[in-house]
Amino acid sequence: MRAVFDKGELLVLLRDFYQLTGLRTVVFDEWGMDILSYPPELPAYCRLVRGTPEGEQGCRLCDQKACRQAQREGKTLIYPCHAGLIEAITPIQVDDVIVGYLLLSHIVQGADEQAEWKRAKGLCAGYGIPEDTLYQAYRQLPRTPYALLQAACASSAPWNCLPVPI
Repeated sequence: MRAVFDKGELLVLLRDFYQLTGLRTVVFDEWGMDILSYPPELPAYCRLVRGTPEGEQGCRLCDQKACRQAQREGKTLIYPCHAGLIEAITPIQVDDVIVGYLLLSHIVQGADEQAEWKRAKGLCAGYGIPEDTLYQAYRQLPRTPYALLQAACASSAPWNCLPVPI
């Protein structure tokens, strides 16, 4: 089954969700390919990580793994990404068929700044990014308390949509 997303209407929804939560959202198609995100630009931290071949591959593999796991479990998953940030993914379903995924991404909880940064720094150590540059980008990421993340996930999990006639 091939999903057809109305990108204009979906973008309005993603923008409104971002305004309410401050969480960047990405929509993947059923194969795990990024088709729309808001805001459209990656945060500086992720641009640095993806600016290395190993980091780019790590991001791609992490996204694919999350899509497969969400498909298997059929529910929203909250997990750490390969670069030390928190993400949440939920299947988008039409008539009980998964047609895509909604990802809430690039999340730092801020509950224990030192421990969270230490973990992220360690996971990114092999990417050759100067630590001070990576740290400055990390500090720019918004802080999202776990309770807010759970509430955001509860409102989006899983997305069961009605088919729209074409």
